[in-house]
Amino acid sequence: MTAARNAQRALTRGVAALDAGRPAQAIPHLRTALDLAPQNTAAASFMGCALTRLGRPAEAASFILAALRAAPAEPQWRLHLAEWLLAQNRAGEAEREVLELLRHLPQSALAWTQLGDARAAQDKTAAAREAYERALSLSEGDPVVTVKLARVIAAMGDIAQAWALLGTVRRGETEAFWRLKADLLVVERNWPALRTHAEAWRKAQPDSPAAVRMEATAAFELGDFRLARSATRKMLSLGAASAADWAAYGQICLQINDFVEAERAFAKAAALSPQDPVLLAGRARLLTFQGRLDDAATACRAALARDPDRADTYWLLALLTRGRFRPEELDALRRLTAQSGRAPDDRAMAGLALGHGLEAAGDIAGACAAYDLAHAQKRDIARREGYAYDPTQSEARFARIAELFAAPPAERAPVSGPRPIFIFGMPRSGTTLTDAVLAGHPLVQDCGERVVLEMRLNEILRQPDLKLPPPAQLEQWARDYLADIALRPGAAYVIDKNPLNFQAAGLIAQMFPNAIMIHLRRNPLEVGLSIWRHEFSKGWTFTTSLADIGHFYGQYAKLAAHWQRVLGPRLVTLQYEEFAVNFTRAAPELVARIGLDWHEACGDFSRPRPPIATLTAVQVRDAVRPAAPRAPRFGSYLEPLRAALLAANVDLNTGLWCGIETRPA
Repeated sequence: MTAARNAQRALTRGVAALDAGRPAQAIPHLRTALDLAPQNTAAASFMGCALTRLGRPAEAASFILAALRAAPAEPQWRLHLAEWLLAQNRAGEAEREVLELLRHLPQSALAWTQLGDARAAQDKTAAAREAYERALSLSEGDPVVTVKLARVIAAMGDIAQAWALLGTVRRGETEAFWRLKADLLVVERNWPALRTHAEAWRKAQPDSPAAVRMEATAAFELGDFRLARSATRKMLSLGAASAADWAAYGQICLQINDFVEAERAFAKAAALSPQDPVLLAGRARLLTFQGRLDDAATACRAALARDPDRADTYWLLALLTRGRFRPEELDALRRLTAQSGRAPDDRAMAGLALGHGLEAAGDIAGACAAYDLAHAQKRDIARREGYAYDPTQSEARFARIAELFAAPPAERAPVSGPRPIFIFGMPRSGTTLTDAVLAGHPLVQDCGERVVLEMRLNEILRQPDLKLPPPAQLEQWARDYLADIALRPGAAYVIDKNPLNFQAAGLIAQMFPNAIMIHLRRNPLEVGLSIWRHEFSKGWTFTTSLADIGHFYGQYAKLAAHWQRVLGPRLVTLQYEEFAVNFTRAAPELVARIGLDWHEACGDFSRPRPPIATLTAVQVRDAVRPAAPRAPRFGSYLEPLRAALLAANVDLNTGLWCGIETRPA
């Protein structure tokens, strides 16, 4: 009798912890209840529910199903089953389960809430709203339901009403209030406000994983990947980390090229839920960087089988297969791009993937329509987040750069450390191929696309007085830049291949007197089309319009001509087409030009080599074969690009600026 009472007491404590939103704390109590009363169906079902909420649905299955076998008609166990199905991305099955339950319990607020959850997971926003509104009326203003209703209303575009709902939640330091406000800021894509809110939330509730997760989200969206990683580490240390949490952490590690830590994070996620779609998608990305392209495509399709709405995974699959989608995959992409209620970044990614698929099938008109739709979504994101490409501002920025670095740099001794190699030019101009050649050498370490120089240049340009920092400051920046690299044994050279470093060539020459600068130039129509066909982060504001791409190319080409005059032989310019056509001769010449002996791995991309930290890794794992020009297939569709390039005095074959350089007297 004592054992039964103790089991009931442990069960009560476990359920209370679960109701309070603390599933990790519920587990020990529920385990005690099961140890004392192994046949207790309530303890089994609630244990399954707790594991589900912790992101461990594989472990939850045996408990959920055992309870149902013992008491198949128990409503609470059916709700736990629906929640478990939803965690398994089986939202349709969850919806059917709850609808059947509501036939017998039409006044169950919890059942109506779960129906809303299942419908929201299927993007049935209007139907989800109805379910949440019914749950809200039955629960007399439950703040958790209010959060979910507000999220759906916001997704339907009624942000004002969603904010009004926020006012109905009891103010103060409650989890529901903090979550609701954070969710609305996410919908609004107001990342600076989200960062401020998340910091306040974390101070109020330092043990809240959700608060730290939102802080990491804001940092990630603002491009501060190191802060995002440290915040996510803290969130993981608080416990209750799901497979998706570990997988998301792995994705952040990939952003800063920490492949070892990413692999460790994915292993943690796999131990919790090996078929989690976030994990599978993250692994697909890592496998791509590692050059295991067939395995990456398999992982993409496994992720899509679990979650067919992952637009970012379709985009990676488009790159891996060169747009050769299966018929059902094209149908899924058409569905995703047509869903007006879907987040614009998802629709943009799906539109780009669909464009690749239609282009591979020979439907150029359809591909252009898909690309146009994708970029319309990206422009909508820019509007909502308050940034867009401004040609006037771009021209002013480039003019200030040329004015600041109008003369050759003074002679100065380099700081100690590895010799830096900077590879830059317009994106899609062949920088990754050049990087792959040099990074194959055992003395060269690839450091990916670093943003340090871009940030330093912006720091200078923000000053009201346009002048260079003193030499001591430049030397300190150079030491800091090199000190931040985890140099592997034997490496004497380090590569930074951020394409935008072409703006900082003058600063590079000042900071690193021994730097090797390799500038890639390519046919501007091919470059512009390739940019338009690909995904770029929000910082690349010019990439969503063919006319803007052409205008930006003109500014780049003019600045490149300026650098060639100011820096002379310190700037090595490669014409991509010539480099690719004459690769067997040009690659050894490039290696010799930087002072190294030829190494077979430099030209053999089939050999095992370190990860290539961009998705263009797909294109440089095979032997170099000059691709046939793509732009002629698009004909008049590229007229806005062509007109902008001609207006900017850019040669349409080479990308060389043909204007007249005004030299100082």
